Amino acid sequence: MRTRIRSLFSKASAQPWFSDPTYHQIVQTKPAAPLPNSLPPIPEHLPRPWYFKHGRSSPWEAKIPSTNQDPLLESGVKHASRLAAHCLKEASKLVKPGVTTEEIDDFAREWAFANGAVPSSLNYSGFPKSICTSVNNVVAHGIPDKTILKEGSIINLDIALFAAHPSDPSACFHGDTSATFPVGQISPLSSRLLEATKLALDEGIKACGPGNRYEEIGLAVERVAEEHGYEINTALCGHGIGREYHQNPLIIHCANDKSNEIMLPGTIFTVEPVLCEGGAEFSVWNDNWTIVTDDGGRSAQFEHTIMITEDGVEILTDLGKEEQREVMYVQ
Repeated sequence: MRTRIRSLFSKASAQPWFSDPTYHQIVQTKPAAPLPNSLPPIPEHLPRPWYFKHGRSSPWEAKIPSTNQDPLLESGVKHASRLAAHCLKEASKLVKPGVTTEEIDDFAREWAFANGAVPSSLNYSGFPKSICTSVNNVVAHGIPDKTILKEGSIINLDIALFAAHPSDPSACFHGDTSATFPVGQISPLSSRLLEATKLALDEGIKACGPGNRYEEIGLAVERVAEEHGYEINTALCGHGIGREYHQNPLIIHCANDKSNEIMLPGTIFTVEPVLCEGGAEFSVWNDNWTIVTDDGGRSAQFEHTIMITEDGVEILTDLGKEEQREVMYVQ
């Protein structure tokens, strides 16, 4: 991941989003992230990811896990993914003006605990919170804090949960999903960005199937981005998921992925494109997590965990009409 030492204000304020009456730029106001000893306790009866104690990250082994090799993988990830999708749906109901991102994080964590799951992000590589809350010009990995949501903003909630298999408590799996939501009424500029990013996810998933090349996902996402005049953040990728939070295959959301590898039935991974209304160049705050656009432009992301089947693809974090929220905008 690149880190560029640039000012958020490196672009002139003539950019269209600066004249958008609903635009609220997020600027760094805090020092480093809280230390791991500030982590909330996990109830004793719940499983803990192996990395929770020491704040490590997944090993990214070369082997791609498959349901053909792990008989519990499909049902285990389906269970965790369903929980993650419901948690996202419930947490999104708190997205309103006046609510802090920390309040949303607290709700998601307690919802997870109450439903037998643990947030996968909690102390993953030292991440100090349970979910990521990325507002406006924050591209990804926003750390929930006292930031108050303002009317007209957009916010991405990225939620992954770790849960024991329903029939085998010793086997635990992850499910991962995210979506970008309007805070009250949003402008046509923001609405268009959200709609295009959701379309990029949909088209990326349509490109999946047994025998298809992983490269086709990036090609599909790039077609949508170009058609709508957006740039893709190519540093943020999808990933395999299962007993580990992050695994191969690495899913690239642009045409630069020249891999000839093909998708095989039983493979489970995420598709999670990020589109930027301005340039895709970014910087990372000194909390070592929060990614922001260099020009202050907004970005949006949508994500699903999917599984390649014998005859197509199954979206494991899709709740259908249940998860849809109305996108309101101002003229």
